Amino acid sequence: MKLSTDNGRQGDHPAGGQRHQGRHRNLLMVISLAWLVFYYIQRFRYLHAKDRLSKRLCCAAKKALSKIPVKSLKTDDRTLRSLPCRHDFHKNCIDPWLLEHRTCPMCKMDILKYYGFVFTGSQESILQLDVEEARSRALSPARNRQPLTL
Repeated sequence: MKLSTDNGRQGDHPAGGQRHQGRHRNLLMVISLAWLVFYYIQRFRYLHAKDRLSKRLCCAAKKALSKIPVKSLKTDDRTLRSLPCRHDFHKNCIDPWLLEHRTCPMCKMDILKYYGFVFTGSQESILQLDVEEARSRALSPARNRQPLTL
């Protein structure tokens, strides 16, 4: 059976057009599925790299924590940790904070930089610098800060 169209040409059977549309749907489905697989692979790679970096930073923070001096209070048997920026905190309070944030909660001084651990974003690694150079880098922003006023 031949159907006539607006331009006078004879068309194919209607089933041929449906087959053509089915091919387009299949092609779009394959493209969508390929994009979805690509997206989730990239997402997995990003999360895996982020997790590795977090573990490396935590390890470096543990090394830095071992270098921070601890004082014992005689009055109530509590232990204080004296950060290089001269802020003192209870050891039980500040240790979890430093492992997660790696900065002083008061002045935001980076303890990793102070003790010579530097994050290099391009290589996703942590390098240990000369301690004196790292301390001068870590303390320089703290010197320029204005005191907090409430």
